[in-house]
Amino acid sequence: MSIKPVLVSALSVALMVGGAAVADAQPQQDSPEPLQAQKLTAERAAALLNAKVENGANGAKIIKTMYKLDGWQYELLLVFPSHGQTFDIISPLTAAKAKVTPAQMQGMQQVNNQLAAKKMAFVVDNKTGMIYFDNWDWQTDLTDQQFTNVLAEHCNIIRNNYDLWKQP
Repeated sequence: MSIKPVLVSALSVALMVGGAAVADAQPQQDSPEPLQAQKLTAERAAALLNAKVENGANGAKIIKTMYKLDGWQYELLLVFPSHGQTFDIISPLTAAKAKVTPAQMQGMQQVNNQLAAKKMAFVVDNKTGMIYFDNWDWQTDLTDQQFTNVLAEHCNIIRNNYDLWKQP
């Protein structure tokens, strides 16, 4: 399995933004109307993450940031294609030319089989040898809290499967 070509291009052009934190995603107390989902744009996601939006290939917008959760720090790359209907979340987990044991590869495949319906997978890029966790095709009709929940699930899967991608 390999990363979509557009995502590999996005990875190479994104600039690192460090030390971001998630803004408080709770609705305001004085709001008389229920919180409704509005379109999650790259700009809105960047504001929630205290990050910057970069322009990528084919009109895509890219956010690259560090995200802290439960004492762990995750590198997140959010890619918003030009059509604006979906976005992907990608986390590089290793440097280039990662050493992956057969047991790790088998474990990743088993986890990927369980996650297939959620459109999530551990990916080894055939060109670079890097391991990524890819979480793709999210619809952009999310509330701020739903977006925060998506990020938490993404990070928890990475943390819970550390043995599959850790390096010696």
